[in-house]
Amino acid sequence: MILPTLPSSLLYGGDYNPEQWPEAVWLDDARLMQEAGVNLVCVGIFSWAKLQSSEKAFHFGWLDRVMDLLAEHGVYVCLATATASPPPWVSKKYRDVLPVDANGATLYPGSRQHYSPCSPSYRRLAAALTRKIALRYRGHPALAAWHINNEYACHLPECHGEATTKAFRVWLRKRYGTLDKLNHAWGTAFWSQVYYAWGEIFTPRRAPYHCNPTQQLDYRRFLSDAFLELYRREKDIVNAITPGVPVTTNLMGFFKTLDYRRWAEEMDFVAWDSYPEPLSGKEPERMGRGMGAVWGGSDQLRSLLRYARAGGGSLALVRRDPPGRRESSRDLHNRFFRRSGGGDGPRLRSRKGVLSGDEARERRIERGFGQCLQSGRSAAGARGARRRGSDVARARVRAISLCAQSSRRIGQGKTRSAARCGSAHRAERRACARVASARRCRRGVGRG
Repeated sequence: MILPTLPSSLLYGGDYNPEQWPEAVWLDDARLMQEAGVNLVCVGIFSWAKLQSSEKAFHFGWLDRVMDLLAEHGVYVCLATATASPPPWVSKKYRDVLPVDANGATLYPGSRQHYSPCSPSYRRLAAALTRKIALRYRGHPALAAWHINNEYACHLPECHGEATTKAFRVWLRKRYGTLDKLNHAWGTAFWSQVYYAWGEIFTPRRAPYHCNPTQQLDYRRFLSDAFLELYRREKDIVNAITPGVPVTTNLMGFFKTLDYRRWAEEMDFVAWDSYPEPLSGKEPERMGRGMGAVWGGSDQLRSLLRYARAGGGSLALVRRDPPGRRESSRDLHNRFFRRSGGGDGPRLRSRKGVLSGDEARERRIERGFGQCLQSGRSAAGARGARRRGSDVARARVRAISLCAQSSRRIGQGKTRSAARCGSAHRAERRACARVASARRCRRGVGRG
């Protein structure tokens, strides 16, 4: 079980940002969540500014009321440390917090993640906030897990400020020991790049032409370690104050900026964000990802379970809506009823009322595999007869075979992503992407 505190092994819910809504709707939100069967929400991810108005002024009253209200309605909380987006007063008072890009331009507040991972001021303030939150809510009946920061390095995967440059030099000295070894590894004899002092080395900034490739690779390795150190600092704080409460952060599938294998070793359970739109495919394409990348990211994150600290590992999906989407309490109610917020047991409405998780999975399996096979067979029959030797016909026939083969394997109890069945054709892929489990697959194949 991922979270021992919860009475159910199925985590069902999503992000909840009450600080963005009038307090008058909070009670209705909690009531609708309870009615929809929601049992876990992530709270406080971007609430630093609401929690701390100055270095010594903290405001936990509103969060106290949210936590108590959710506990009263049987909704548990994956509580964030709120360090993902520093408030404007931090950047004004401590300029070293602001990151610097490869062109030497300083990035300012107005969005999020405007912090340097190596800033001493940011590290100190983030640790202080994390400690305050952990001390405040240790033992709270709603607390089920800790959510450290948010999507590390998502928007800002690098920094070239003074603190980062100094930290990079320290990292290089630990890695190579001597400048001779560094010069040899980097091939600095090429283009007269030989270094004779550690202070001569900078992060790979904008240059007249291509930067040294090994320098860039080491810089990426260094950044992954720098962000991981941030995570460890906050994780160690909450572990010391609330031992036994699981700790995680949300990963992002195929994200080469960070070495997720090493990150998984520091997590009690692996969690990741997924933004698929399997019916239209527009969102993944706009974000530079196709459905193959989305489901491939799921497989990649699943492979990290062997490194997770909770013996054998666990996987949780953190479902997010596209940016800018703001929902009323009624929208939240409908969303919680009609689709899963990250679990594999969605609840659906029917003429008989609300289906259970198993019934919903079975209904989707029947519909998904039936559509997959029907579409594949019709495509293969119509086009394959005319183009028997073509790659198109062979691809569609192969899609049918893969779907049937996968369904048989799933029916035998072997877990496999149903999205793989229709990878040869868009129609099959869209249908199979809706399949979340593996029950009654043979019946679905028969109907096709």
